[in-house]
Amino acid sequence: MGLNTVAHHLGLGALPQLTILLLSLLIAGCGGGSGGDSGGSGAAPTIDISFPLPNSNLAGETDRITLRGRSVTSDGARLVSVQINNRTFLTTTLKPPSDLPDGDSPEVQFDPADPSRWFAQIALLDQTNDVLIEASDDRGRITEMTIALQNVPTFSKPQDVAKDPTKNRVLLVDSSLAVLLAVDLDNGRRSLISGLSTGTGDAFVTPGGLTIDATNNRALVVDSALDALLEVDLDSGDRRVISDNNIPKQDPNESETRIDFPTHLVLTAGDLALVLDKNRDALLEVNLNSGDRRVISDQNTGAGQSIGAGPPFSFPEYLAFVDNGSALVVDGGLAALLEVDLSTGNRTSISGLGVGDGPQFNFPLAVALDEGSALVVDDGLDSLLEVDLDSGNRRVISGPDQGSGPPFENPEGITLDAAGNRALVVDVDIPALLEVDLSSGNRRIITDSDTITTTGPTFLKIHGVALDTANNRLLVVDGEFGPNSLLEVDLDTGNRQTISDTDTGAGTPFMFLEDVAVDTDNNQVLVLDIQLDALLAVDLTTGDRRVISDADTGTGLGFNRPLDMELDTGNNRALVVDPALAVLMEVDLDSGNRRIISDEGRGTGPLLAFPMGVVLAANNHALVVDRTLNALLDIDLSSGDRNVISGGEDENIVGNGDNFLRIAGGLVLDATNNRAIVADGGRGGRKALWTVDLNTGNREILSETGEGFGSSFNFPQNLALDAANDRVFLADQISNALLVVDLISHDRAIFSQ
Repeated sequence: MGLNTVAHHLGLGALPQLTILLLSLLIAGCGGGSGGDSGGSGAAPTIDISFPLPNSNLAGETDRITLRGRSVTSDGARLVSVQINNRTFLTTTLKPPSDLPDGDSPEVQFDPADPSRWFAQIALLDQTNDVLIEASDDRGRITEMTIALQNVPTFSKPQDVAKDPTKNRVLLVDSSLAVLLAVDLDNGRRSLISGLSTGTGDAFVTPGGLTIDATNNRALVVDSALDALLEVDLDSGDRRVISDNNIPKQDPNESETRIDFPTHLVLTAGDLALVLDKNRDALLEVNLNSGDRRVISDQNTGAGQSIGAGPPFSFPEYLAFVDNGSALVVDGGLAALLEVDLSTGNRTSISGLGVGDGPQFNFPLAVALDEGSALVVDDGLDSLLEVDLDSGNRRVISGPDQGSGPPFENPEGITLDAAGNRALVVDVDIPALLEVDLSSGNRRIITDSDTITTTGPTFLKIHGVALDTANNRLLVVDGEFGPNSLLEVDLDTGNRQTISDTDTGAGTPFMFLEDVAVDTDNNQVLVLDIQLDALLAVDLTTGDRRVISDADTGTGLGFNRPLDMELDTGNNRALVVDPALAVLMEVDLDSGNRRIISDEGRGTGPLLAFPMGVVLAANNHALVVDRTLNALLDIDLSSGDRNVISGGEDENIVGNGDNFLRIAGGLVLDATNNRAIVADGGRGGRKALWTVDLNTGNREILSETGEGFGSSFNFPQNLALDAANDRVFLADQISNALLVVDLISHDRAIFSQ
């Protein structure tokens, strides 16, 4: 989105390229200053940044971002200028006007309705950007502030890694974020090669195995969700399916050469690749020109005959190609390293299954060839082993008792850097890319998921988020099965701190928290726990936890899967949706009593099917999003009557615009603009934020890849609206991060991770 588009949202209309609305801006009011000041006596102008927040990360997906803030003067002074990076006209830090979409101007622009508000589209020159903002008034008083912005690709679940033979870098795939990244081995810097925001063609869903075809300047990637082998152009990031169950067209009665769950691949000779299929327990050969497949080795090819003798595959995960016409396959189910003769399909255990001395494999997951030996990553042992290919003998190169450095937690992919005498291993749980010195076994992290200069406990699995304006923070519930946490995130820094968990505060331990709401009047937070089937209160001073409502506390229909809630302080109740019960209920905050507001037995209109989000609206009504109905509903809290106001199915869709794909539960009410904001994510979702006009039901995309700059959504779920600053925060479960979206520019940034 360009500056003229932002200007349109602020009501400015199209702006002349070199117009600055500065000296004519008379600003009344006063406020506290930020940063250092100089010049005359009295308070210098304030600088408050609305978007992006300091320390935010743009995830390497954009070369520009809209910087938006506010500067207020005091003592009747006039604001003279706002400068960014020492210039009012940002021609040195922005793309030239001719390179910006829609003829955008690189000026600082002001909102005539509120001249203290300003914005500018700035360029991101590097992975780390220090942005200097200066505000000055007509009395010579100047305030300066520097904010740090990062533009570093993140990763969540690095699945595989391959050494680039032409450059000192590796490529790695992230199966959770569905991206292909490059990592510079000199400095650990990451760059995005291909993903939702980079490259065209068939989008990754769950990319797994990876290899590099340097001759054709491409990466080859298998995707287990697409059941496909894809190529990725290393310059453009464009993707193309080479082979899947539609390429080439197969006889529907024949299943011998289908792809079911590809896990890894290697190049052989003559434009051929070998692909392991875990569900089929088979090794396939794929012609990279035609997409044709044939079975090289398996135990049972369906209607056909088994190919190859020897131990049947049990959990084939990773392979390596040997020049003598064979392939090495690690099989986690067999706890063995197998050799497969590519001409006969015969399988032979060359280590494990009683072959070879040394520590037994536990769950080998990856293999790389070294001279006369194989390097095997074993997830069960959290170790890297060397296997002698003649004898099958095994020895630990690096593991809990061998080598120093950060221990492996869940190592899954490996590549050899022979020149550096090291193995490069990706670990899903850290997550990180590590190097292992093959002489000493010492381990060192080359790059990990920590890209933002924030502190505090790392998110485990982020769920609900709520804005606590009085304390200038966000409250986040984090975790999945097992011990969970209630965290606070400072809005100035993005730093995280624990408020309540098993080690902080007394009372009933959390098990699986889904949502959070701030009860400012009672200095407490309300949380929903879907494993305890309970609504709990947390004391914000002590972190102590107490049950407000569950099977043993309060009367009425018991929770089954309480997923989302809204606090109604005026009526001393919480509104709760439970998709397992297909119900909207209220909970009395004093007694814990539960009462059905709307379900199949109460209220008229379309029955709730899978309600996932609720917000309080005007006139004793609530808005509810329902994933199964694919709709936003209005519910009368007095009668329980239900009415679809946007979305729906088939010919009954209400409102204009593209329809929701997979509503993820995120829902907030933007009362100022008479609209709802809805998150659409998850598998099959659009990965977007929508706005819904509450009068017409019309739907528009607020932010997604292609609408607004910045980091992409992966699974946008719970939302928290900061109406005073025209921004919304959201919890992204796949990125496992807290993102902020600017409601004016539609740009996005990772705020805390």
